[in-house]
Amino acid sequence: MVLIKGVYVIYKKSILNLLEGRMSSIHSNEFINAKKKDRTISEENIEYVLEMATVVVLASENNGELTNYFYSGFGERLDSIFNLCLGYSTDLQKKSRKLVCSVL
Repeated sequence: MVLIKGVYVIYKKSILNLLEGRMSSIHSNEFINAKKKDRTISEENIEYVLEMATVVVLASENNGELTNYFYSGFGERLDSIFNLCLGYSTDLQKKSRKLVCSVL
């Protein structure tokens, strides 16, 4: 049985641009300046945010380890991060350890 362990909505432009490869790193001046301009969503903006945001769903088949994921929107870097986490989970599971993967 697959259990959904988390649902995240990534809506801040600085993070979306980073995931889309428009910015090189979180340490770049471009990212730092964009992050300063990011705003928290208000109730009036929820519909707009859901149209342009990336939605991430994380699921687990076995005791909390990441085994499945889904995301909407463009996210080549996000896909790479999750595939890396899945690979580490598989390797560590063989050693009877668990990996906790956190998301932005």
